[in-house]
Amino acid sequence: MRVPKLPKNIINFIKAHELFCWTFIVFIVWNILLYGYEIVAIMRIPLGEYAITWKNILISTWHHWDGGHYLSIAENGYQGVQYAFFPLLPLLIKGLHAILGHSYALSGLIVTRLFAFGALYMLLRLAHQEYDSIDKAKRIVIYLLAFPTAFFLFSVYTEPVFLFFIISAFFFARKGNWLLAGIFSFFAALTRITGMILLPVLLLEYLDQIHFNLRKIRFDVLYLGFCLLGIGAYMVYCYVATNNPLEFLAAQKAWTDSAARISSPLPWTVFITETKKLIPFRISGGYSINLLDYSAVVLTLITICAAIFMKSIRKSCALFVGLSLLLAVMSGSFVSMIRYVITIFPIFLVLGEWGKHKAFEFAYLFIALMLQANLIISFIYSWWVA
Repeated sequence: MRVPKLPKNIINFIKAHELFCWTFIVFIVWNILLYGYEIVAIMRIPLGEYAITWKNILISTWHHWDGGHYLSIAENGYQGVQYAFFPLLPLLIKGLHAILGHSYALSGLIVTRLFAFGALYMLLRLAHQEYDSIDKAKRIVIYLLAFPTAFFLFSVYTEPVFLFFIISAFFFARKGNWLLAGIFSFFAALTRITGMILLPVLLLEYLDQIHFNLRKIRFDVLYLGFCLLGIGAYMVYCYVATNNPLEFLAAQKAWTDSAARISSPLPWTVFITETKKLIPFRISGGYSINLLDYSAVVLTLITICAAIFMKSIRKSCALFVGLSLLLAVMSGSFVSMIRYVITIFPIFLVLGEWGKHKAFEFAYLFIALMLQANLIISFIYSWWVA
């Protein structure tokens, strides 16, 4: 029996768009695996407050915690301390809901999963551009998907949206297209306050490309200021809505106080405090999450320091990792760091480089996937993860 061949035009399309097609297949397979794992878990452990329906399996279990706030903002506008959540994701959800006319939760999932696909595709293109190796680029994407909290990329959270914009900004900066790099940094800053660190990071990349010869600076360097316009746009909105352009900072302070974080912390003070939380060792869900957050910070620091020592990371990428960690730690604790790390994409570039050693690849994938399997169960049952 002869196996039918694909039409020639389809084969030519796949060859011409190999990176896109590979990303699409991986994206679909990963979604199927996530839902398959969720169904198996729910069959073994009832959902409690949720009835076992297709709607709950496909939608309701994927917008817990912060996701609920983004959906609320999209539907009802900002309320009180919700100003801490930046506006782009709620705006996108509201816009799609106006088109589809279905539930805000469904619109939220569609938005974030489209951006998750975009983030994976842009990461693949960036890695391929950096290393000129399709195999290494694919390995980097797989390592991101295997990370313990990668399932947040498929939930109603800002992770996939922010990751798409920062990777895109880096991708076009590496190509010397500073206008597009600036535009993507603008949207990154509208997604999260940490988007503002793209200004010094991309400025360093700009200077690095001209070999720090100030005479070669051109007017296109001004495009890098677009990320400040993103923050500025939200400040204008806050001023109109609350008469306080820095309302988002006041709201973030309220969240900080409610989470018992250290006020006005120094990084080493936070590090000492978080270390003390882990002493003595004990067995509990809260302790396990604290240990994961602590490990995320320490291992990220070790990874980036090793990469700098081995000169296997660009200056701008190293600065992005450092500023991302610094800004997060200065919030007053390591809470949610295991989730926050998935947007610090240069780490996965480094891990992909190390993955050429099979022992490292096996250890990383085994540990990461085992942790992710446990954390997914916690998340779909609305237990605190990050």
